[in-house]
Amino acid sequence: FFAMTILTAEEVFAILQDDPAAGSGGRVKEALGALVGLVKEERASRDARELDASAFVSVSRRCRTVDVRSPGEFRKGHIPGAVNVPLFDDDERAVVGTKYKRSGREAAMCEGMKFVAEKGLSDFAERVLRGDNDVCIYCWRGGLRSGAVAWLCRRLRPDARTSCLVGGYRSFRRWARAVWSSPSGPPTTDDGRKKEPPAGGGKKKK
Repeated sequence: FFAMTILTAEEVFAILQDDPAAGSGGRVKEALGALVGLVKEERASRDARELDASAFVSVSRRCRTVDVRSPGEFRKGHIPGAVNVPLFDDDERAVVGTKYKRSGREAAMCEGMKFVAEKGLSDFAERVLRGDNDVCIYCWRGGLRSGAVAWLCRRLRPDARTSCLVGGYRSFRRWARAVWSSPSGPPTTDDGRKKEPPAGGGKKKK
């Protein structure tokens, strides 16, 4: 894992924004180490909520919901109403995954941050927020992608309020299957009609 560092949020942002080509160089590694700690602090912030699947779905009905997984992951299934603003495209995700398997988490994070920084950190955060101050964000399961994006949005717009899904889309899929297979039956709309299962979430693969 990364060594502890005392870089401020502003210093981390500046390094990751201005030096995307530095790869796993010393300054980028130091900044990524600080980012891990800053994401943890972000999760403890009163303006950065972490919600279980049921609460997340309830909140997501009232605000912009962003899936930061790759386009391929999004196509396989996503939370209804979510828009896809991928942190990595499908090819980049494959590269990061290979780096993780061969060289470990630190190398994979460095590789991934290069891809993100090359897109422009501020531009990416603006695509996530799109003028909204209240946004729900989720990834697959670990929370590192969604947590990092929430941190980035708060750096760009301090008054932004972010909600992250604990356990990611995987936890939503488990929750949705449990709801739709419960003895009381699937939830209904206000006029009594049965709701349709969420995309990729309410049906088991055959």
